[in-house]
Amino acid sequence: MRAFVAEHGCLALATKNISYQGFLLGKWLTAQRCLTRRQDEPAHLQVLDAIDVWWNPPWPLAWQRTWYRIRAHAQDRRQGAAEGGWPESSDGWATWLSVQCTGYKQLHPLQQRLLAETGITAETAAACPHEIIARLCGTGPGLAHARTYAAAHGHLATPLKACPEGFPLGRWLSEQRRQAREHHRSTGGTWPVSTLLAALDPWWNPTWSLEWQRNWSGVRERSESASAADGSGGSTGIPGLEKELADWLERQCTGYGTLHPEQHRLLTEIGITAETARAAQPPAPRAEPDLLDTALAQARAHAAEYGHIAAPASTVLDGFPLGKWLAWQQRRARQGRLSPTRAEALTMIDPWWNPPWPLPWQQAYHRLRAAAAGAGGVAAADLPRGLCRWIRVQQESWEHLHPGQQDLLTALGITPHAVVRKRPAPATRSYPVSPGLHHARTYAAQHGHLTPHKHTRQDGFPLGRWLCQQRRKARAGVLSTTTIEALTALDPWWNPPWPYTWHRTWQQYRATISGNEPAPDTLQHWANVQRAQWSTLHPGQRQLLTHTGVTG
Repeated sequence: MRAFVAEHGCLALATKNISYQGFLLGKWLTAQRCLTRRQDEPAHLQVLDAIDVWWNPPWPLAWQRTWYRIRAHAQDRRQGAAEGGWPESSDGWATWLSVQCTGYKQLHPLQQRLLAETGITAETAAACPHEIIARLCGTGPGLAHARTYAAAHGHLATPLKACPEGFPLGRWLSEQRRQAREHHRSTGGTWPVSTLLAALDPWWNPTWSLEWQRNWSGVRERSESASAADGSGGSTGIPGLEKELADWLERQCTGYGTLHPEQHRLLTEIGITAETARAAQPPAPRAEPDLLDTALAQARAHAAEYGHIAAPASTVLDGFPLGKWLAWQQRRARQGRLSPTRAEALTMIDPWWNPPWPLPWQQAYHRLRAAAAGAGGVAAADLPRGLCRWIRVQQESWEHLHPGQQDLLTALGITPHAVVRKRPAPATRSYPVSPGLHHARTYAAQHGHLTPHKHTRQDGFPLGRWLCQQRRKARAGVLSTTTIEALTALDPWWNPPWPYTWHRTWQQYRATISGNEPAPDTLQHWANVQRAQWSTLHPGQRQLLTHTGVTG
């Protein structure tokens, strides 16, 4: 141990299976840590504290290892001995440091004291964590390759398979974008690496598709090359532009009005403004004078027969494609390009010809209205089972409906508490009880839960896959009540409303601590993450964690 500390600086770097100078140091240290939990611990354990005071910290060893590596590198940087010598795992340090800053108040006081040695205090964790993280992790391998790529190309919209100098930069940037989204969703803050990458490319993680950003970067490069060659400014007619990029430019001009304001600003840099986009659009074909009259006449005929013009796109009347024509008018109305005169004419035929909710909803409503009109009302109608289910869905989601939708349903006598007469269900065959319930009872009696792995087999029966099918049916609302009650009686959380992987990890953590054994580092880290994200957890998840001693 003394020789290992003299060489490596601490005992936390001695993993469980490490062998040092022919001695199984890792296993021996693990045994000594187990001895410390006894009341009559040997006296020689006090000697270990003199060798390394943090040889057995009250927190996971993985935390101690990462802290030591970051502190050691920070000290080397202060001494000028770490220039260009960043380890391969330094990109993960930003993630680790971000978790520490987010859950700083939940850390052990001694952990807070250790973090202060790297420059992270309660003030910096709350006010400026990004500056500290950038100082400690600002030149990791991924960031170094990103800086080189940005200097060469002027952007970070790399293809997914990009591997400059053998480093998978494309996948690394994709992972950083995912981490940035998850971090913002869980904490509302900014991902530490985002600040560093935004300095290289402000649009490294745009709110629009990355494919759009790649095409824009390609056009900008061609525009700058053409400008340097002939001294002209960027324009939509860039010489030597590939057909794919030329088609992309044409689509931007056509859909200019639907783009994000920041996309407008970026397009201005390559010479596309609102005026040039409007000029580049092909002139709209002028309709024949009688086309509008014909379309309106067909719309009136459809409304006279059916009471509405919420027609499917495949509707054709007297050879006129009324459905496609109405879909075109609705699309122009959403884009703000439909003339007020034409919109008023269609509104006179049907006030809800272009509703602010999905058109399939309006079509289902008219089918229900037609069925109710023939039977004297919804309450007296013998409705098909499909319409009965549709009505129940509207009643259950009443608070989320548009006021106009609520008014239309109320006019038919449908309210959140109205009772709809169902068509009697046809006689069904009786099926034998599934053998999965028997195996589920056996598994629950042995393990105390119904959270097995997907590939688990119980006495040769594929119980894991069977339970996956039952959860899928339950979410779709087609699982029988008998099966749901039987499974719930075996395990109330057999179909949790949170990710199934989370529940399996919780079961592993509970089984570990109930056996009076120290939880592995991975499970301890998982528990620490739950504490840090306590406010974002489901109330049921908090209840389960509290049973295992994990609280916020």
